[in-house]
Amino acid sequence: MAIKPYKYTVTYKLMITEVQAKSLAKLKDYDVNIAQFIRDAIREKIAKDWPKIKESKQGIRLPF
Repeated sequence: MAIKPYKYTVTYKLMITEVQAKSLAKLKDYDVNIAQFIRDAIREKIAKDWPKIKESKQGIRLPF
């Protein structure tokens, strides 16, 4: 039995609006890599919001 190669990417399906699809199509006309653009946007958003996400997960702990 052959070993399957490790897959580094995971497919994630999401829905976007028609306006967003047109915007991405316009970026593609300018030779922008759409997949990398979306990955960078997600990475930037998570880095920006991570302190709030982490704070809300930990919550306030009372010593009593």
